[in-house]
Amino acid sequence: MNNDNQSLPTIIELDTTSKPAKYDGTRDGFKCLAWLKEVQRYFTMKNVPDRKRTIHAVNLLNQTSLLWWESLNIDDTCEYLTFTTLFKKAYMPDGFLEHVRGLLLNAKLTTNLAEYLTRIRLYMNILLAEDPTGRVFLESTVRVVFLQGCPDDLRQLLQTDQVSNPNNTFFDMCSKAEGFDTIYAFGPRGATKGMFAKAMNNIRSQTPTSNSAPTSAPAFDPMAMEIDNISVDPTTRALMSSVQSLTIAVNAMASQFNNQQQQQNRPRLARLTNEERLYLENNNGCFKCRRPNAGHYSWDCGKNRNTPRPPRSQAVNNIAYVGNPPTDQSGNAPSN
Repeated sequence: MNNDNQSLPTIIELDTTSKPAKYDGTRDGFKCLAWLKEVQRYFTMKNVPDRKRTIHAVNLLNQTSLLWWESLNIDDTCEYLTFTTLFKKAYMPDGFLEHVRGLLLNAKLTTNLAEYLTRIRLYMNILLAEDPTGRVFLESTVRVVFLQGCPDDLRQLLQTDQVSNPNNTFFDMCSKAEGFDTIYAFGPRGATKGMFAKAMNNIRSQTPTSNSAPTSAPAFDPMAMEIDNISVDPTTRALMSSVQSLTIAVNAMASQFNNQQQQQNRPRLARLTNEERLYLENNNGCFKCRRPNAGHYSWDCGKNRNTPRPPRSQAVNNIAYVGNPPTDQSGNAPSN
């Protein structure tokens, strides 16, 4: 009984600090949504019934915001959804969602991966909550932007994991990135300081520069991935085992790529003529693989991911044109 009395003041103090602060009346989209989220969390924790949530929310407005609410001449017993809709309309600036969408698509890894993930998750959650109709397009777009903004080492790990788990969502990918970061400690330039830094530095040392021809695909050092003799907790050990499995898959893909490069040894395609460029442009073609109706952009072409180039029979300079083929100045179709 005495123990209960001693702990009572602590419980009351914690309960007091959990109450959201009054809204300061600032017309800021991020502050507006953050305050509504905090109020919702407080209502859920307190089990406040729906019919009383608007009254409690109005009591959490400061003098300026309270004057705004009173000017609407709406009863405090209205639905809480009505209150939140009017609150967002009043304190969320025009074009706020477009601003957030721009921040999301232009987010860069400037400090550390954890801070980067926090920002893009915040932007993503805001857009999905306020505009859920564009979820599929937004996820597919952000997935590409996110991978482009990751360090090369992390991008390779995530792309390999995506092949094994194609149904993973964007947030699943972020969770995997966090797991890899706990081991490798990725920085803005791909610098690693984790327990497997040696393995990632080995990848970086084997990666050819842009001025040299790729002789072999980078591979992990299997000795650096040995985890049996490392004393870690079970959760970290399970994650490290997953990384080791991905390492084996990456090495297998690298070996397969090297074999294909040696077997193909194809000559380079001839330079595109102006007519051929115009043909590709008018038929949604890719200037990398030279395929009409390729279904992808040149920056997302398979050639950029160290995959074999398409067969010559599918490329411009050696293609059976559909429709009106490009012609030279004499009116003849270009020769092979």
